[in-house]
Amino acid sequence: MKKFLLSWLAMAILSLAASAQCLTCTPSMNGCAPAGGICGHSAVGMANHPYTTNISFYMPKTINDPAFLAQCSCNHINLNEIKVTGVGGLPTGINAFFNHANQDYDVANGDSLGCVNFCGTPLAAGLYPVTVYIEAHVKAIGTPIGDVDPGPQSQTYKDTMLILPDTSGAVSSFNYTPHVNSDCDSLTLGFNALLSAPYPNPTNYEWNFGNGQTSAAATPAGMYTFNTPGIHPVSLKTTYYQYRVKNVFIYNTSGGWQDACDISCTGTPPDLYVKFPLLGFNNSANNVSSCTNVAFNNIDQLIPMGTDSLSMELWDSDAGSFANICGADDNIGNYMLHITPNLFPQRVSWASSNASGYVDIDTVALAPSFIDTLKINIQGRPAIPMLSADRDSACLGDSIRLVISPVYTNAKYEWWRDSTYLLDATDSVYYTKQSGLFRVKITNLATGCSTEMDTPYYRVSVSTMVPTSANLVYSQQSAQIFLNPFLPGSVADWYYNGTLVTGQHGQILPLLGNGVYTATVYAEGFPQCYLASDPLTVTGVGIIDETPSDVSALSVYPNPNNGNFTIKANVLQTGNVAISITDVLGREVYSENVQNLYGEISQNVDISALARDVYTVTVSTISGKATTRIVVK
Repeated sequence: MKKFLLSWLAMAILSLAASAQCLTCTPSMNGCAPAGGICGHSAVGMANHPYTTNISFYMPKTINDPAFLAQCSCNHINLNEIKVTGVGGLPTGINAFFNHANQDYDVANGDSLGCVNFCGTPLAAGLYPVTVYIEAHVKAIGTPIGDVDPGPQSQTYKDTMLILPDTSGAVSSFNYTPHVNSDCDSLTLGFNALLSAPYPNPTNYEWNFGNGQTSAAATPAGMYTFNTPGIHPVSLKTTYYQYRVKNVFIYNTSGGWQDACDISCTGTPPDLYVKFPLLGFNNSANNVSSCTNVAFNNIDQLIPMGTDSLSMELWDSDAGSFANICGADDNIGNYMLHITPNLFPQRVSWASSNASGYVDIDTVALAPSFIDTLKINIQGRPAIPMLSADRDSACLGDSIRLVISPVYTNAKYEWWRDSTYLLDATDSVYYTKQSGLFRVKITNLATGCSTEMDTPYYRVSVSTMVPTSANLVYSQQSAQIFLNPFLPGSVADWYYNGTLVTGQHGQILPLLGNGVYTATVYAEGFPQCYLASDPLTVTGVGIIDETPSDVSALSVYPNPNNGNFTIKANVLQTGNVAISITDVLGREVYSENVQNLYGEISQNVDISALARDVYTVTVSTISGKATTRIVVK
């Protein structure tokens, strides 16, 4: 009887974690059963983490439950006083605080509702065996021998408290090798679980590697590779299982119960029930009168963690109205049940000379499960830098602007020119006054990951000389335009009336006719390192009349040309007209006769097969001629 009266209070004490801040609790009837007991549940604690739980418990003044009245063969039970005398085995850092400072509850005078605050900071993970010490004052009313007051009854109850490992800094339920969880490119890791329920209780492992792969092994087979940039959560759910007595089946009984009330199996059979002393359980109120095939189903009694054997007792009930006639209950036999480790469910057989049967033992997950997550961080590298310049070449003393893209914030830039590390280059932009092959390394300062330019590297060139002058001089005698002075290593681009003269890059340009001449001078290989001349205008050049002539208005277009052009002239008399073209040495390279009927002539000429040069065109008749120069480019 005393076991029943105190078991619910022991449950309240045994299943609580703690907090660093202990407060006075206020009892509440919310969730309390009419028969009494604890009025709520608690969570499992975690090492090094503050935790607090308030649990209320209800102590009815009068107990009328038939299951317990059968223990005393009484009409009802009066619960007069409950006193908790101590709690032992709590994890270091956890304490119990009751709403009554003396932990004494005067139930007879209405003090039927109490509470306890378990709080503190558990310092170490583990499964702790906890003992609760209780003193109860009860009185059985209406027994066959009258009202019975046995006086103060001491009782101890044992159970376990689970404190999980601290995972605030890193995972602690599993290990990974190599012990690295961050990389720029990829990681290949092996994993193994570190936690397991105490022998013989089973442990379930649920691995999720964040990439579609899972495992249920304590040590998953093989290695796992993570190579996609981003966070890859690897989680392990560890669940402890607690064994539970589910069903008891009795094949037969053949002795140990004969008395005045139980004569024979065919006459008055025994009233069978079972006890599990460690669990504080018996079902005498639900006994079955039979010698064979007795089933007690859905007993559902949890077995303390770490228990590998369990005692069961088979009894014949002689209690009730005829207890004074039949005597005390008969113990038919005691049986030790041995639990097979890591097996669920399991059936354990038992037997003696008086009886035989089996016990079905299943498992219940011990809540909550312990979930631990490791974040694998594949950081990735910066994109390969692209280097560009505002120009590839420059004059001596000028700068070339080099730019890296893309541009990163919180990044370190390292520059090299050929094999020289540039100490002053620390940004995504660099100005150079020297030729060379340039390359860049970019490092993400947040991750330490870096990348470099692919070869070939970027080349820029700076001239070793600078043009000092670009003066144009016209020589009428030689029909040439000169650059004076003209430094060695220089190159010229010539322009006639704003158009580039192709094929002419030296100091001298043959005269192309009336018009405006300009030139730009640059260092060879450095077209952007140049000096432009002032314009030079030449007039009085064109038609050259050797003698008074009836040939006038001689023109050639286009001029300059590519060797295909048209000659036009006015001829004042009828007759043949001769067209002659000579080179700068006076050699005739083209001739043609044109029949003229008086007036304007127009003749297409093709000398594109000849060299690009300056040529003289002459149109003549028997009475005169006219000449002009053309440029073939």
